[in-house]
Amino acid sequence: MIQVIPQLMPNFLILYLFLFVIANPNFAQAAAPTSIKIAAAADLRFVMQKLITQFQAKHPSATFSENYGSSGNFVSQLKNGADYDIFFSANKKLAEDLVAASLTEGSAQEYAIGILVLCGAKNFNELSQSSIKKIAIANPSHAPYGEIALEAMKSEHIFSKIESKLVFGDSVSQAAQFIQIGAASAGLISKSLSQIPSMKAISCFEVDASLYKPLHQSFVVLKTSKQPELAKQFAQFILSPEAKEILKQNGFKETTQE
Repeated sequence: MIQVIPQLMPNFLILYLFLFVIANPNFAQAAAPTSIKIAAAADLRFVMQKLITQFQAKHPSATFSENYGSSGNFVSQLKNGADYDIFFSANKKLAEDLVAASLTEGSAQEYAIGILVLCGAKNFNELSQSSIKKIAIANPSHAPYGEIALEAMKSEHIFSKIESKLVFGDSVSQAAQFIQIGAASAGLISKSLSQIPSMKAISCFEVDASLYKPLHQSFVVLKTSKQPELAKQFAQFILSPEAKEILKQNGFKETTQE
């Protein structure tokens, strides 16, 4: 009987595994984790979890890693080599910037239209009252919701009266947090964030959509994707009636784009 010397057992197992992988070239690929890295606009922070849960019901092996922030900041990061599979932008123009830079697989796909809401006040005129000390919005230099908040205030001819009260969040979710914790008495944020449980006690009202340009939210699959097929499957799911209904129920307007 041949006996394996105990101290040689580890080397024997390593050799066995090495030969097994060579003989089965698809094994390593099959065993690799199927994880999708997402860069997402901050207004998707809570609804994205619901979308992921529905997708995983049909693709149980898929896992996700998400980062949320301002769309403009993500575009800068992606142009400088940031490694993601999919980018969800709050503004189609920013997604198209990446297409123009040849960083994407295909064109930008519109998945929803963002809705702006005013929280902590019933109308724009109330924002000039002395009881409202600070007004939170996302930074308009890189956050699409900040850009349309600024546009709406100017359309209502209220901006010059309240400019000194404005406080800027790095993203729309940070602006919402300022309102939530009382660092701002009022603010302009996304409807999607106004619907989360921690914001329920704060009254919010939809801003007249004619006061700002439509926020066509779009995504792109990136060439840096290490899971391109799975990323494309998730992209297809986002455009499905099921996903559109989830977005609609969570503060977004359905896009008419096919």
